[in-house]
Amino acid sequence: MKNRYKNTLIGLMLSMALVLGACGNTDESFRNIKWGMTMEEVIAIEEKEGNSDFELYEDFVDMDLIEYENVVVNGHKASLEYSFANEVDGYDLIHKENYLPEKMFDEYEALKSSDFDEEEVGKELKKIDEKYKKDIEEYMEFLDQSETVKFSDYILIGSSYSFEDLDEEDIKEIRNSLIAKYGEPSSGEEDDDDYLFRYLDTIELYYSEDIGDGEVTIGYSANYKALEYKMKKNKSNSSGL
Repeated sequence: MKNRYKNTLIGLMLSMALVLGACGNTDESFRNIKWGMTMEEVIAIEEKEGNSDFELYEDFVDMDLIEYENVVVNGHKASLEYSFANEVDGYDLIHKENYLPEKMFDEYEALKSSDFDEEEVGKELKKIDEKYKKDIEEYMEFLDQSETVKFSDYILIGSSYSFEDLDEEDIKEIRNSLIAKYGEPSSGEEDDDDYLFRYLDTIELYYSEDIGDGEVTIGYSANYKALEYKMKKNKSNSSGL
């Protein structure tokens, strides 16, 4: 069975260092592989790790994907998938959590647990918006400048691990390890502890589990910061955009 990464947003084509200790720098690499590498470069690196058998296919949003089976991660077998694209929409890679002040979101969160009525909450929201007006305006300007950039080759923008045949304790260990390292989910289904999604500095983390089927998917995706150099360098390939 191929438990493939299914989130429909391009921003959720995932990659980062796996919390279980299989990988390198959490801001830059996934299994010592850098964002923006070509498929040939990734395949060459996996061959050095003894992984030469893979499957190549195309998904429903025209991504080229390569998948390796039976990769061992922290004692558990998983399939490893890399996602490549030959064009990237900069707007889809930009998330406010990466560009607006963290303290602004803290103030928004504090309002959620306040005893203010609806009218008072509205007034407080306006105060926060005014307080961070310059930051918000700069962020909106940044969004307006983003472009869809085409590349001369397919480049790496994400990766994921899919585990099967896990028991409930294995799944809890994986989930709790993620929460211990990155904290409680910053978004997603608040009442569903088997869905974890976090925006980090240059990457995003996606987690889902199915205890009944013994399955876990951990995905990692590069955001605009991780691909910024490639985006700026290749804007000349994007005439008319």
